[in-house]
Amino acid sequence: MSTNNKHGFYWRVDTTEMSGTSIRETFPVVTMVNYTTASAIDLPESSRVLVTRQGGQVFAYPLNYMGIEVLNEESGDKFFVPNYCPLTRTSMVWDRKTGDTVFTFAASGLLYRENLVLYDIERRRLWSQMLIEKIYGGQDLTQPQTLHSFESTLDMIKTYYPNAKVYNGVFESSAKKTEQSGYKDADPGDDDISTPLYSPGENVYGVIQDDYVITISHNDLPNGLSIITKDNIVIVSYGEMGVIVSFINNSGLSLVENEFPTILRDAQGIKYDIFGKPVNLTGTANLESPNAYNALWWAWDSFYDDFDPVE
Repeated sequence: MSTNNKHGFYWRVDTTEMSGTSIRETFPVVTMVNYTTASAIDLPESSRVLVTRQGGQVFAYPLNYMGIEVLNEESGDKFFVPNYCPLTRTSMVWDRKTGDTVFTFAASGLLYRENLVLYDIERRRLWSQMLIEKIYGGQDLTQPQTLHSFESTLDMIKTYYPNAKVYNGVFESSAKKTEQSGYKDADPGDDDISTPLYSPGENVYGVIQDDYVITISHNDLPNGLSIITKDNIVIVSYGEMGVIVSFINNSGLSLVENEFPTILRDAQGIKYDIFGKPVNLTGTANLESPNAYNALWWAWDSFYDDFDPVE
């Protein structure tokens, strides 16, 4: 459904599926983020964290502290946006830079199909988190690019990345922050699920392909390290750490046992860690990541039609 206005902006989605309200003071633009070490974070070791490696530095964002939903960060030559929707339990990291322009994002206060809608302050466009695309704006074809990230536990960060920068929930912004109302689960119940592959509130990892989504439930993860290859995608999980990552498999990738966080080896013998970074040969490019993230099953079912579940 398209609604044109005097600025030449229009909607790319049905606005009857939008909800919420845009209040800048409730969701300020966060441009200064405070970090500490994992050992200094006062949360249970089982707490879920969003993890990414940018500019040579590992970052971890405890989901308990992501009520602000959208952060703007930079590290070296990398500009990135950790973002989290507490309703759909969806976390990912976007690239802030398009061409020579670095964009600044915030939560808009709006929802599309009960999922986070981001807002960029430079051009005032709106972006669907789970669709990973613009849903309101001009006719330019700009779309966000995701950066490799995954969810794990605070314990994994403490054990394997003790020098990681861990977000401590403190930030500075360009607007005064007000109290945010608590979120309730938006689980619609079994009757509203059109594809009953999983229970509505189940945490499911999905890899978005051209016309379908590869899915695997966190409830189905085996203990230890395991690998699954589907089409051109390799998916690696570590059940005890609650980790699922995926990469585009263009080089005959196979599992590396007992060397975590090194997890993969290609046909030339080059090993890669959980970030897709080569660990035994310099000058080699990182593995390429597809668009993939975690979300509650009812949310996947709301946004996509065709699924290929991992057996």
